[in-house]
Amino acid sequence: MVVDTDAGALRARTAVVAVSPEALPSLTPLPAPPAHGLTTWWFRATGRPRTGPFLVLDASRRRGGPAGPVWNTAAISEAAPSYAPRDEVLVQATTLLGRTDGLAGEAEVRRDLARLYGTSTRGWEVLAHHVIPRATPAQAPGPVRRAAIRVGERVLVAGDHAETASIQGALVSGARIGALAAAGLA
Repeated sequence: MVVDTDAGALRARTAVVAVSPEALPSLTPLPAPPAHGLTTWWFRATGRPRTGPFLVLDASRRRGGPAGPVWNTAAISEAAPSYAPRDEVLVQATTLLGRTDGLAGEAEVRRDLARLYGTSTRGWEVLAHHVIPRATPAQAPGPVRRAAIRVGERVLVAGDHAETASIQGALVSGARIGALAAAGLA
């Protein structure tokens, strides 16, 4: 197999394609899988959160799901203290773009965080607000297909779109494809 790069042609017995899902069509015959978008708000918070170093998932609505726009939040610096100066807390809050409240404004996000953390958020400073239209591959409910993706005889595809839609899924997929590629080269 020959792979063309900016540095010239490379010969390989096996190639692993590990790219973002939207780049798949430019490198393989595979279509880009559907994806979900999200926004993430980053705050410099005052006080100590009552949640500790845990991700808070809001499922307080009657049939599940969040009561407000925030689906999950975490005091990141409680798990990684170096992420904020001493006596300050870095808090993230995530909303989902596929919902009517996915682009909730700062005031609505602050109100929801005040509810979730049981404290005032008036003194919290917004550090950043990221809107990511294709943040994670869409994943249907039910069992996840956990199989190696082959494109031809010697091209393997890895990524969270091939496993669970998460960083963990990307790592598991990469390990699986790495082992498969190594076995094929042995």
